[in-house]
Amino acid sequence: EVYCRYRDSKGHMWFGTANFGICRFDGTTWDWMYEAHLTELPNNAMFGIRSIIEDKDGAFWFCNTQYRYRMTPRQEGADAENRNGPVAYTREKGMVLPGDSSWDPIYFQSIVADERGDLWMATYGDGVWRYDGQNMTHYPVREGGEIVTLFTIYKDNQGDLWLGTHEH
Repeated sequence: EVYCRYRDSKGHMWFGTANFGICRFDGTTWDWMYEAHLTELPNNAMFGIRSIIEDKDGAFWFCNTQYRYRMTPRQEGADAENRNGPVAYTREKGMVLPGDSSWDPIYFQSIVADERGDLWMATYGDGVWRYDGQNMTHYPVREGGEIVTLFTIYKDNQGDLWLGTHEH
């Protein structure tokens, strides 16, 4: 089951799946990566890869704020061009709230970047979060005092952000 798709700055297509992890297609070969924390929530529920984005520094974010990933370029040569296999990457510390070392990662349903490169994340029950590369800002989404569950965030051609929900 494919939950999301994303085209990166090099033109590669990325697919987030229900429980297989992440697949990348470069036009010739298929690569994949899997880390349990990306698809499995701490309470043993399955989240899957619901969102993928490349940030302004060329690092990738996959469905939560715990880590960001730098992809290692594929090795040159005839053998490397025809080989499907795991994506080579390094993992870096992700987003943290200031002064909170015990903070749990935020799992986001959807993510977009604005014109400045700030990342905007829509969560299922915790509103919207903005990450400017250093700081996190929380925007609760409520109607009549009730939490609104979000499924998607979208940036239109004018730069306006739209939130998608099945409730309202």
